[in-house]
Amino acid sequence: MGPIVILDKSAFQSLSHEELGFLNKHYTVNIPPILILDVFADLKQNVTDLAGCQEQIAVLTEKLSLWEARGNVHYRTLCMTSLLGHELAVTGMPVIGGCKVICATDGREDILFDETNERKAIRCLREYRFPEAEALLAAQWQEVLRQLSDPSWFRKSLATHYIIVPKVTSLRKVANSVDSLLLNANLQTELLRWFMTSLALPGAEQDAIIERWTQKRTPLLRDWAPYAFYCIKVMFIFYTAAAFNIFGSSLTDLIDMEYLFYLPFCMAFCSGNKLHARMAPMLLNPQQDFVPTDELKADLHWLADEWRSLSKQERETWAYDHGNCPPRNENSVTHRLWEKHMRPWEPGSDNRMTKEQQQEILERIRPFINAINEITGKEQ
Repeated sequence: MGPIVILDKSAFQSLSHEELGFLNKHYTVNIPPILILDVFADLKQNVTDLAGCQEQIAVLTEKLSLWEARGNVHYRTLCMTSLLGHELAVTGMPVIGGCKVICATDGREDILFDETNERKAIRCLREYRFPEAEALLAAQWQEVLRQLSDPSWFRKSLATHYIIVPKVTSLRKVANSVDSLLLNANLQTELLRWFMTSLALPGAEQDAIIERWTQKRTPLLRDWAPYAFYCIKVMFIFYTAAAFNIFGSSLTDLIDMEYLFYLPFCMAFCSGNKLHARMAPMLLNPQQDFVPTDELKADLHWLADEWRSLSKQERETWAYDHGNCPPRNENSVTHRLWEKHMRPWEPGSDNRMTKEQQQEILERIRPFINAINEITGKEQ
């Protein structure tokens, strides 16, 4: 286990098999659902003859299969759980979906993972069942396309809730304008109603959320439902900037925006995307890092070279003493992230969590797992 990182499609596709291997060795990779959709969209756009592109599909699915069990819960479900009062402390840890708590034979509890639609889609692609993979991801496509149907929907939809977005001319002014709007105590109820509508939440869930808001409201949504508020902020920054042509609102832009909903569930976000480079620093907290794709790729290449330079005996000794801990090098982003996020290395410790630490984490996330399973069960 290493620092938790999220990659966007540009970072994922830029890494060679060897570099991905060292990424898997030194990091814990959190896969947001949008990565699967993004890779599939790229495949669908560039592939005209399925039979003739089996090698390309095989390469992509082999890469994805490294981490197919590490899929984060969809942001829409997380927003719903947040609005219903099931808030998980945001510590940079992934929220893994399709799971339940089970009791092992030794009395300890563990987590059993089900096969989500994203994992099923990877399996279908691996078996060249392209239409089935497309059907499994269709709901996500509809969610993205719904927001593209009317480019001016953002300001129009806000106007129906008496929320007016002032004109801005720079990204810095966007941030200031969004903060002013979202922290206006007089707009909180309308912001909540607008957000539920934009997520297309079912009527029963909307009624339950409004009832909770009425009974247990706080002055600000930021304090009442922190993760949902974070997603509102992402949407406002993106759509405000798009509305005033600071950057676009095409299909690819909307897909790129969706990665940002998952930033609370990582320690580092790696991307070579311009939109991410502009927006991510506005959303990451001081304990998180934005890592350009080129920097991570070069570092993983260096780590591979260092490993190849060791003899078999040196590799065995290093693995025993250090586990997955990388070599010390102040110029290495991987080393710096380990220094920042992982517990200090001791000889023979290999930096892995003890069973006791795993059980402690399980106890903390159990209520959230139960809430997610309840909500996703209602959605099916």
